[in-house]
Amino acid sequence: MSYIENVRSLLEDIEVIEDAISKRFQRNPEVYYYYSQQLNDINGGGEETKTVVSNRSSNRIYKSRKHKRDRKQVILQQYETNEFIKDIRSKLNEIREINVTKESNGIKLDRYVELMGSIDTKYEDSVSDNQQLPINKTIFQYSMFTSSNSKNKPNNILSDKCKYLEINDYFTRDEQYGEYLELERFYNNWLNVIKSANCSILQYMSIIEKFLDSAQYILQPPMDRKNERYLKFLEIIETYLTSFIKKTYVLIDWEEEAEVLKYDYEIECTKSLMKQGKGNFCRLCGKWFKTESVFENHLPGKNHVKNYKKYYDEYFIEFKIHRILNWLSKEFEETKLFLERKLAFTSDERIKEIDRMTEVYERPAYSVGEPEEGKPNENSSKTSSNKNDIINGSFDMPLGPDGLPMPYWLYKLQGLDMTYKCEICANTIYKGRRTFEKHFSETTHNYHLRCLGIEPSSAFKGIVSIKEATDLWGTMNVKDKSSKHAESNNYEIEVEDKEGNVLSKEIYEELKKQGLL
Repeated sequence: MSYIENVRSLLEDIEVIEDAISKRFQRNPEVYYYYSQQLNDINGGGEETKTVVSNRSSNRIYKSRKHKRDRKQVILQQYETNEFIKDIRSKLNEIREINVTKESNGIKLDRYVELMGSIDTKYEDSVSDNQQLPINKTIFQYSMFTSSNSKNKPNNILSDKCKYLEINDYFTRDEQYGEYLELERFYNNWLNVIKSANCSILQYMSIIEKFLDSAQYILQPPMDRKNERYLKFLEIIETYLTSFIKKTYVLIDWEEEAEVLKYDYEIECTKSLMKQGKGNFCRLCGKWFKTESVFENHLPGKNHVKNYKKYYDEYFIEFKIHRILNWLSKEFEETKLFLERKLAFTSDERIKEIDRMTEVYERPAYSVGEPEEGKPNENSSKTSSNKNDIINGSFDMPLGPDGLPMPYWLYKLQGLDMTYKCEICANTIYKGRRTFEKHFSETTHNYHLRCLGIEPSSAFKGIVSIKEATDLWGTMNVKDKSSKHAESNNYEIEVEDKEGNVLSKEIYEELKKQGLL
C-alpha cells in the first residue's frame, strides 16, 4: 500500500472517530460540559480558559431540550470518549511516522494520476458489497449501541470498540461515580497517627477541611508538619485524591496539569505567608520574619537552601492536597453533608441507604425506557401523575434536616414545589426559592456571567435573563465612563501670580479684572 493510501485511510478513521464523539456530545451535551466546567475551575476562570471553554448559553445544541441522563451514563460516555481520543492520538502518531519524503521524492504527475486511478478502481469494484468497505466497519466499531449485539449486554450504550469497558472497575459503590469522596476509610489511619481514639469522624473531616484554606494547613497544622507518621498519612490522602480526580474528570490532560502544579509550587516556595502582627512566614523553614525584605534576603541563605532540599517533596504533598481539595470542593462538601446525614440514620435507614446505593451501582448505565431522538418517550404519561404521587407519599421526597424524608406539608411550606428557571445558567431549573436565591452567589452562576463578558456583582442578583443582564452591564459601563469623564472635567487649572501665590484660574481672572493683581 502506498503512503498516500495509508495516510488517507488513517485520516478517514480519524474523521469517523471525531464524528462519533460529536454525536455523543449532541445526544448529551453534559458529557462535554461536565468536563469543561471543571477545567474552568482548575484554571481559575481566566481569559485564556474562556476562549477554550464554550459558553453554554450561546450553544444551540445545549439550549435545545434534552433528556436528563444518569450520572453513571455521563461518566461512562466520558471514559468511552477518552478511549476514542487515545485512538486519534495513536493514528496521528502513525501518520507522523510515515516517511513521506522517501516515497514522494521524484514522484511525477503521471504516476500520481495512476495511483489515484487505482484507488478509484479498487472502491468501484467493491460498491456492490457496501457492507465490506473498511469505512463501514470503522463506523460500526465506533457507533453507539453496537456492543448491544452481545447476548450478555443487550442494552449497552457503548460502542463495539469499548464493549469491554466496565465503569464499576474504576469507582467503588460509596463513591457513586465521583459524587462522594471516600475519605471515611482513612479515618483509622488518622487515629493511628495521633495515637488516640478521642477524635470523632466529624473532627477528622474538619482536619481535612483545613487544606481548603491557603494558609491554615501550614500555620495551624493538627500536629508537627515534620512528624513522620503525619507525612505518611498525607501521602496516603494525596495518592487517593489524585487518583479520584483523575478518574472523575478523565477527559482533562492531567500530565499537563501536573506540570502546572509543580510550577505553581515552585513560585509558592518563594512567597511568604503574611499575618497581621506576626510578619512573614516561610513554609519551608517554619520561621517568622518581621518584614518582606528580611524574608527575601534569607531565601539564598544556607539554612533555607538546606530546608528546600530536605522538605521539598514532603511539603509538595501538602500543596497538592490543598490544590486538589479546592478543585474538589463541591464533592468534599457533598461528602461532609452525606456523612452528617449517615450519622443521624437509624439502623433501618442505614440499611435502606446502602440498598439504594447498591442498586444505583449495579444497575445498567442505559435503560430501555430512555427517550432518544426520533423515539417517543414511554414515560411521558407518568409525568402527569407525579403531583399525586407526592401527595400520596409514593414519590421520593427530599431529606429533611433530620435525615428523614420530608413530609409533604413541610415540602410545600419551604416552597420546594415551586420551580425557578435561570436562563443565564443554561435554563437550569431550581426547586424552592431558597435554593434559587442561593445560586446567585455560587460559582456556577458567576462562571456563566463571566462567559457573557459580565463581571459578577450584587447588582445582578435576581436577574435570570441574558438580555436583562447584558443590558444592565452596558448601562453600568456607560455610567462608569461618564462619571470618570465628569471627574476629569472637575480638575481646576491653577496659575501663579507675580509674588508666587498659587490661585485657581477662575479666581485669578476675577482678581485681575478688579485690579487687585
